[in-house]
Amino acid sequence: MIFANAVIPFDNYMVRYETIIGKLRKALGLKEVVESRGYTGATLVRTQALKQIEIPEIARQEDKFIKNYCEQQGWQVKYASDVIVLHLSQNLPSYKTQYLEGYGLAKVRAISQNRMLISWLLTYPKSLLTFPYVRKTKSLKELPKMYYIKYQGYSDALKVFESKKKRENDWTK
Repeated sequence: MIFANAVIPFDNYMVRYETIIGKLRKALGLKEVVESRGYTGATLVRTQALKQIEIPEIARQEDKFIKNYCEQQGWQVKYASDVIVLHLSQNLPSYKTQYLEGYGLAKVRAISQNRMLISWLLTYPKSLLTFPYVRKTKSLKELPKMYYIKYQGYSDALKVFESKKKRENDWTK
């Protein structure tokens, strides 16, 4: 599996925020979001690698699921950081997409609930830190709210999983 770097070529406060946070992540030696996720919009995958895959019914994070699956099956997964693919989406993420993102993160077990909570809480200082670059007062309120809604989707997914597990346990007794 080989995947490229997805870039949104539009200028809005979310893109500016994500750009500066990406630079901070890189400066701290952390992986880029695309690197840990494996966006599938412009990805090459051997057909043989996906013959047995069963992708869960999720609206977001299926790319992370596919990447993890390939890695678990022993296939090589490479990030081509020098290849840039334009992600032509002018619309800012909506609350619905943020909720679905969080739900998908829980379903593919991408991160822990504590890390999800910390990610949401860190948007407050990160919004203040990036404000001179973002230059949009609305971002100080909207960015933390979007991450909270993402956390809500994550928490709701966990509740669904727990209730399913409880029903399965009750059924087997």
